Amino acid sequence: RFRVIGLYNAARYDKRPLYDASFVSHTVMTEALQRGVAHFREDAVPLSASMIRVGAHSAIAASLRPRDGRARILYADAIIGEPTLTAHHARALELLCAHAAGAFDTLSAQLNNAHNRARFDQLRRYFSPAVVEHIISGHGEVVEQPRNVEATVLFADLVGYTKLSERLRDDPTRLLALLNGWLDAGARLVIDHGGTLDKFIGDCVMALFGA
Repeated sequence: RFRVIGLYNAARYDKRPLYDASFVSHTVMTEALQRGVAHFREDAVPLSASMIRVGAHSAIAASLRPRDGRARILYADAIIGEPTLTAHHARALELLCAHAAGAFDTLSAQLNNAHNRARFDQLRRYFSPAVVEHIISGHGEVVEQPRNVEATVLFADLVGYTKLSERLRDDPTRLLALLNGWLDAGARLVIDHGGTLDKFIGDCVMALFGA
């Protein structure tokens, strides 16, 4: 019989019922958590009461510990009438856990990089690259906590935009293209000069410098 049990801070985080893993020995699991691998069999290590109760004559377990802090226990036992689980089986299970932990860590790093890239792409629409890098590197408190600074607030808009919009009211596509072109150019100039884009107000670009 074979099961995988998920743990977090030595407690189960998998909320599914354990009715299908009632044969798992807590003694064997604890040994695996403490030593990395556990091997119990009748002719070597005294069996736990839980193993005897479920009719197992040997059991092995190994802990899988990726860097996310969520341990997994790979557990197997053999019941009466089945071949004994040997030290070779325990070693194979331990190696499997080592390879699996490496795979988990690699996948986690890839997902984290993808998340940071998506976050970077989102933040760079509003902040200069230097500020974005500062936030991504874990210094978000610089932005989140209030502090006194000497800063410049810029409001830049199109002269005569109201009259222009009235003149182009029958050609909204052209007006929209003009407005988007200006807002895009204005935002890029703000970021290129180390500013922080605050918002668009109609045809106005609001930005901060020095904060």
